[in-house]
This record gives sequence, C-alpha cells and structure tokens, in this order.
Amino acid sequence: MACLPMNSAYAKKPTRCNADAVSQSICIYQAILADVDKTYYPLRGGGGIGSIEEISTRNYKVKILQEGHTDHVDYTVRIGAGGKVEIVDKKESTENHGPPHTPLGPPIKR
Repeated sequence: MACLPMNSAYAKKPTRCNADAVSQSICIYQAILADVDKTYYPLRGGGGIGSIEEISTRNYKVKILQEGHTDHVDYTVRIGAGGKVEIVDKKESTENHGPPHTPLGPPIKR
C-alpha cells in the first residue's frame, strides 16, 4: 500500500476539529506530522517515528528513533478559531543510548 501525500484528498478530508475529543486528536496528529515532515527532519535516517504520545490535553511528545539515540520533540498546541490547530511551542531534546559504535569484542589473536 502506497503512502498518501499530505495534500491528497483523503488527508485533506474536512474534519470538524472542535467537534469532539477524537476529531481534535486527529487534527492535532495531522498538524504534528506535517510539522515533522516539513521542518524537523530534512535529512532522514534511523528508524523513523517511534511514537506520538498525548501527555496532556494540549501537550504531545514525538519520539524519532535514530542509531544510538532518540530525538524527542515536545509540542504544545491549541485549537484556534474555526477548529484550526496551532503549534504554540516546540522543544527538542536528545536521549543518548551509548556510544555509536560498540566493539563486538577483543581482537582475535593469531
């Protein structure tokens, strides 16, 4: 199955973002994914998006898996007039998982 581009008819399907909690979540996830696609990762690598987690009603954490570390992007959002999602704050941090190249063991003696 091929990915749908962000501007496809399905991705642009009108959603009443201020209608209920599920509709709001869908709109918020779409806004966060569009931001990650557009601004955060111009150079792709690693394992991709590991998770998007709702921390509270307007705070979300994105984990992007890389070799040897995980990049975290914390978003604060709000639903503005007409149900439009606005990203009001974004903080980036990195969690390291050890040295990038761990030796497999001592050299073989001959």
